[in-house]
Amino acid sequence: MSEIKTITSLATETEITFNDFWQFVWVKNTGDGDCYVSNKSGIEAGAVDVIAVKASETALVITETQSIYSKGATTLECHGQNFAECPFKRTVKGGESISVEPLSVFINGTYTAPTGSAYSPVTVDVQEQPWQPLQDGYSNFWFELTDNTLSPWLNFSAKNSDAVIDWGDGSGEVALDTLTPTHTYARAGKYIVKVKGATAIAKQYSEPFDAYNTILVAVELNSEVTALASYTFAYAFALKHCIFTSNLVNIAVYAFYSCSSLQSISPIYVSQISNYAFMNSFSLRTLELSNSVTALNTSILRNLYSIQSITIPESVTAIGAYFANNCNSLSEIHMRPTTPPTLGLYSFSTLPNDYIIYVPVGTGDTYKAASGWSAYADHILEEGQSVTRAMQRKFAKEAKALEENGEELSR
Repeated sequence: MSEIKTITSLATETEITFNDFWQFVWVKNTGDGDCYVSNKSGIEAGAVDVIAVKASETALVITETQSIYSKGATTLECHGQNFAECPFKRTVKGGESISVEPLSVFINGTYTAPTGSAYSPVTVDVQEQPWQPLQDGYSNFWFELTDNTLSPWLNFSAKNSDAVIDWGDGSGEVALDTLTPTHTYARAGKYIVKVKGATAIAKQYSEPFDAYNTILVAVELNSEVTALASYTFAYAFALKHCIFTSNLVNIAVYAFYSCSSLQSISPIYVSQISNYAFMNSFSLRTLELSNSVTALNTSILRNLYSIQSITIPESVTAIGAYFANNCNSLSEIHMRPTTPPTLGLYSFSTLPNDYIIYVPVGTGDTYKAASGWSAYADHILEEGQSVTRAMQRKFAKEAKALEENGEELSR
């Protein structure tokens, strides 16, 4: 769990150092006045890495070290974690109270231990409505605006001459006469932006700290969209669901990089998924690959902490380096190809100690002897086979040895 290790009062700001490196630190300004937070020292209002946090509001800091910095805070609650879902706003039906890991609290530079022996309660007072696909022939972008002055924007790299857009606020459907449309809403709220005639989507985000990153909740692409550019939805921290059609033929590099709340994408019909496409999408639980996918490139599933099982279609002939690196919940990999695909360096590495690679019946020896696959021979079983006691003992022995050496329980 995240705990504050030290608090250091600097000349104009406060440095908060945690017990470990947490990729994301959520802060909640529980004081009366506004404050600033950053992942870098030397806070100046308006700087690209500096976030202004109003009283009672929360902010996400993407860390670079074990420390974050604050200026002007009187009471600040901090929560470090390796995924970007806000711990202060967990989704619970009915608005009941839930518990999360203890919050580290500092007041005027003095560390105060969290209340309770194990958990600090967080009250959820807004019930989130379930997301339901529309399947209405449009590409739909679901936004949750928290600021009525914010103009959500979209970037398209190609469109038809008769393309249209409906901003979802009752203003009606208008011509999509630019590839970078903007719109100002009268008030904060939930809106579904409907687009028809766009054929490719360009990069959406310029910086991890872009305010736009926290308002896009779901995306449903219609059959007109054929390509997603590099970094299309990178850093979309609130994006939870995405639906494609069979006409999407290109998912470029880093397309869903660090979409840390992303839970599901289905289905994927493209022939190749480019490097780092879903890397750091920590919450992704399911990924449906169609039989049109032939190549899985470098680090596609790297750092997917929540995915537990993946099926590799029969069509796949190549798996890139670090394909499923550091997927510490991935316990089952189901291979459908009868001929072992070529493997890159460390395609399956830093997985749970007892992960299993299931291969088609009658191909176990072929996989175990294949170039690259022999490194994973101890974890290969044919479909329908059960883990033997010898394998269990071996896994347990390896886990114990790693634990004694102070290493992570993974290969």
